[in-house]
Amino acid sequence: MEILVGYSVQDGKLAVSGESHRNQDKTHVLKLLKNMYGLKQAGHNWYNRLTDELLNNGFQQSQVDKCLFI
Repeated sequence: MEILVGYSVQDGKLAVSGESHRNQDKTHVLKLLKNMYGLKQAGHNWYNRLTDELLNNGFQQSQVDKCLFI
């Protein structure tokens, strides 16, 4: 995760950078950069990545069963 633009960490606490920043809600400030296990889309994202890697390595995907690679 990364801290969004306009926020910073000072003395272990979250601070808003600049006085003009309107969002003072300090509970939603981190951006998830990668998929986490347990999220609903985790399986879908994993399948897409696996499919891309298998196709790039010369495997062919079955037209009948999309989970079968030859």
